Amino acid sequence: MMKRVKGIYQDNVVKLLEKVDAEEGSEVEVVFPTSYQAAKTRQLRWLLKGFHMGKITRKGRDELHER
Repeated sequence: MMKRVKGIYQDNVVKLLEKVDAEEGSEVEVVFPTSYQAAKTRQLRWLLKGFHMGKITRKGRDELHER
């Protein structure tokens, strides 16, 4: 089971903001968020590349607007 807990990194120690029910010596993984600029650059690159949205069927004007 995984649980996400926020904490504060200070003096080379992570202090958790809430109590966790875990065994002493449990292995944990700490992930630090990337800087704003790096995240912005990555998202813009993804946006400019585009993504596949499936097969697009183009209809004529008459099919879109029933008369």
